Amino acid sequence: YTVRGYPVGFKTPGTSGVEAEIYLYNHLRFTISYHQDPEQYDGIRIVGFDVHPVSIKHDIPEGELHADTVLSTCDPNDEKRVINDPASYLSL
Repeated sequence: YTVRGYPVGFKTPGTSGVEAEIYLYNHLRFTISYHQDPEQYDGIRIVGFDVHPVSIKHDIPEGELHADTVLSTCDPNDEKRVINDPASYLSL
C-alpha cells in the first residue's frame, strides 16, 4: 500500500512515575525496486521505492556538539562508512 510521507519519530507512552519520551529518527533507509528489459528499452526503470525511518546509535564525542562536529559513526570520509545494518538500529 502507499502512504504519503513518513513519521519523523515517535512518543513513548508515559507510565506511573515516568514521563513520556520523544524520539526522532536520524536516518532514512531506501529500498528501490527497478525493472530491466534490454529487449524493450535501454537502461532500467524505477518501478517503486520505500522509505523506512530508522535511528542509528552513534558514537558521540565527549564535550559539546557543534554544527561541524564529525561523528565517527557517520563520517563520509571514513573508510568504514555507515553500513545500513539493522543490527546498528536503536531498538524501539
